[in-house]
Amino acid sequence: MKRIIPLFMSVIVLLASCQYVEDIIGDDVIDRARETVERAVTFVHDSGAYDRLREFEQNIRESATIQLPTIDGIADISLEYIADAIERANELRDQFTDEFLDSDSGEQVKEIERSVTIDISTGEPEVRFVMSRDLAEADVDNLIVKADVVEIGFRPRMLQQEFETHEAIHIGVFNDGSSSIITFEDQNENEVKFQNNVTISITDNSITNHSVIFNVQDGSQVLIGGRMDGNQLVFQTREGGEFIVGTNKVEFTDIDDEDPETQEAIEYLAARGIFDLLTEMQEFHPESTVTRADAVTMITKTLFKYDEDNVANFTDVARGDWHYTAVASAAAEDIVVGYPDNTFRPHNAISKQELLVIAANTLISDRMHILPENAHIFLGDFYDEVSYWAKLYVAMCVRDGIIEQDRIYDGAGAISRAQAAVILYNLFMML
Repeated sequence: MKRIIPLFMSVIVLLASCQYVEDIIGDDVIDRARETVERAVTFVHDSGAYDRLREFEQNIRESATIQLPTIDGIADISLEYIADAIERANELRDQFTDEFLDSDSGEQVKEIERSVTIDISTGEPEVRFVMSRDLAEADVDNLIVKADVVEIGFRPRMLQQEFETHEAIHIGVFNDGSSSIITFEDQNENEVKFQNNVTISITDNSITNHSVIFNVQDGSQVLIGGRMDGNQLVFQTREGGEFIVGTNKVEFTDIDDEDPETQEAIEYLAARGIFDLLTEMQEFHPESTVTRADAVTMITKTLFKYDEDNVANFTDVARGDWHYTAVASAAAEDIVVGYPDNTFRPHNAISKQELLVIAANTLISDRMHILPENAHIFLGDFYDEVSYWAKLYVAMCVRDGIIEQDRIYDGAGAISRAQAAVILYNLFMML
């Protein structure tokens, strides 16, 4: 893919290394080259290239929306019915990518995601739809089915795995104004647990920062969490259930000395169950070191990858350990790996750069971000504070707003809980 910043940087390096170049081409050419580089770097680093790209992704989604009727409350969704919308999404992606790369906007920070929305809203409390096997071949990144206040998002690459196991996928959505019951079943009406997450959005015009999703199970409410996005709460799951919007406000007694950004990050994530054990103590201990066990617990819950069905195979992680499920889930998702002796070493401290590498890889795999080609631009004076293997990943986190440049000092050192909360909050809000 075409890159703009590295090309201009190469020009500057070449010009700066030639003692006689000014006599050959003059000061004005060198100055113009430098100004061009500065404009490109400034756009990517300070002027919201990421926000611009995400806004265009939303425009694609709105332009590639189709209405699909239901028959007796059931919609059959197949590739044939959405082919035109897919074509439109791809045309818009290509058009924007060409325009972006032909401008002075700088290097592209992420691939453009192509989303197609299939609107099957009926205004009735209940609607069902059946997903055809050929949807696994859809040439888009996201398929979103909208059923009034509930939206369910699938990735075709995920559906390929599901259809290896199931002949058909039947989905039911029932909303009575107070809860949303969502069911996933196979062709024999057996309950389906997906191998990968699907994304669910529930619209509620009364939500606040403390609004969260609960799953009602056997009469009790289990906290799911959910990211606030306008008037929607967005979460991920592999199973159906009865989901309701509720409130969960968490306050800690020992974070008053933290800056407002850090306090907001801690309280927002805590309300969503990311710090369950700390919530019970009402003390966050912001300066405490984050262990590997702490980190995988926070990460798997932030990414909705916490799955009690997973099994840990490390010799130093046993059932009954408070971190067992988190370690097993992180290993199953390839978020972390153990050591050559088959240990996980849960009590070892995790470094700031290790957490940032995990965040960067998450954005690459889940949101199609692109590593920068030049880490110097984004690491600046802190370039030597980051190990060589982590430089591009940490640079991407700076570029894309996961962490501010001046907070990457001592990148190889242990990270505090407060620092980890800010990184995970920024990551959470981008997923």
